[in-house]
Amino acid sequence: MDKGELFKSARNPGSPAFLRVKTRLAIALSGAMAIAFYSNLQPTLPLGGFDPASVFAGGAQGVFFDASDLKTLYQETAGVTPTTAAGQYVGLQFDKSKGASVSTINSATLTTVAGVPIGGPTLTQYTIATGLVVGRWYKVSATVSGYSGSATVGFTSGSSAFGANSNGALSTGYGTLTGNGKIEFVALAAASTQTIFTRDTNTATFSNISIREIAGNHRFQATSADRPILRYNWVTGAHYLEYNGSNSWMVTNAIDFTATDKVSVFAGLRKLSDAARGVFVELGNNQNGTFVVDAPVGTPPAGSPLRFISRGTLAPEAAALVGDASLYAPVSLVVAGFGDISAPLARLMVNGVQVAQTLSSQGSGNYIAASIHFGRRAGTSLPFNGHEYVTLIVGLLTTAEQTKGISQFCARRVGVQLAA
Repeated sequence: MDKGELFKSARNPGSPAFLRVKTRLAIALSGAMAIAFYSNLQPTLPLGGFDPASVFAGGAQGVFFDASDLKTLYQETAGVTPTTAAGQYVGLQFDKSKGASVSTINSATLTTVAGVPIGGPTLTQYTIATGLVVGRWYKVSATVSGYSGSATVGFTSGSSAFGANSNGALSTGYGTLTGNGKIEFVALAAASTQTIFTRDTNTATFSNISIREIAGNHRFQATSADRPILRYNWVTGAHYLEYNGSNSWMVTNAIDFTATDKVSVFAGLRKLSDAARGVFVELGNNQNGTFVVDAPVGTPPAGSPLRFISRGTLAPEAAALVGDASLYAPVSLVVAGFGDISAPLARLMVNGVQVAQTLSSQGSGNYIAASIHFGRRAGTSLPFNGHEYVTLIVGLLTTAEQTKGISQFCARRVGVQLAA
């Protein structure tokens, strides 16, 4: 359609030309809306034909978190209430490095437990699972029927697998009932044995008891006031976690990196402040055998706006140049850090370009087995102020093709252009 036809149609809304313009615009708009709608429904589809999770195919250790995959997000640590919209808190996020698949093997040793009569022992416990693996996550459920009396029945806390030192599912009341119904929650095992209980004031029958492992190194925040908030970027159509630069942070179970001395760390971020040092992600807590992404190291120009550290028994670092004003906050970027302890390497890339590298000795040894903290060092200091769209950490050095694919995935979420 030429300009003349367009102008004529505008002057005569009832003309065939106007109807043709209206039809074409409707088709274009509906197509764009359909693409946006479909993208929102299918946030886990690999972008550009590359699936970031493929780097874990050989069994490499690590994590893969994508805030746009709403199926992996829950508002509380018990995994009961999904996070479905911007403005809601995120208390639990499933790691996608192992697919977050639920085991088909039931770890519960009993499938039905009949309660003792009212007036029996003050507290009667029944062992329903042994051999649970400390540090692994489980999807737990049971049906309560035949309840009578008063007070709660359900999964024992205290020193049980899903009690003390777990992710808080039982301490916040998700493992018990006062009446008939279904108990269902997600929990991190802190011991190998789990029991259920009844009291002298009630009786109940437990059936359909199920405890199944959820593959992956998932992260959580047990304190509701410290949880990041899910937000939405209307420009890129992607979700992100908002860290407030004060008290919001998340942590994984202990992850065993002791079999490797190599690591690749990718993150799609928006950094909002350079007012003080912020630790975006760190294995362990400022110790040997760790890796760290600082965003920033300190207030520019005296402090670098970005840094990646890989550390064996020594602590060299790779940091973006202090005078690189393009990395000052506020800024959106794709960060990639590569560490190698034995063939010493600490390399930092931003938006596909290497900005810093050191080949200085890092000492010896492999990385450690420890939790990974996001948003604060050990959950207590150096808060990160910004947005996290995607984070992928893998215990190997990615190939050039993998590096490009993961970086492109992050860039599309964040909305930045990678260097050619």
